[in-house]
Amino acid sequence: DTVKARDNLGTMEAMKMEQPIPCPKDGVVKDVLVSVGDKVKSGTVLFTIE
Repeated sequence: DTVKARDNLGTMEAMKMEQPIPCPKDGVVKDVLVSVGDKVKSGTVLFTIE
């Protein structure tokens, strides 16, 4: 998909709070590297945008 800076790429849930994941730049999402329900650590790459 084509995305623009600040578009919402998804939502992260932590401690029952939801946080949107804003796109950092205009581009095309090439890969989604996580699935719904995955537990991720700080610094984990979630998307590849070109």
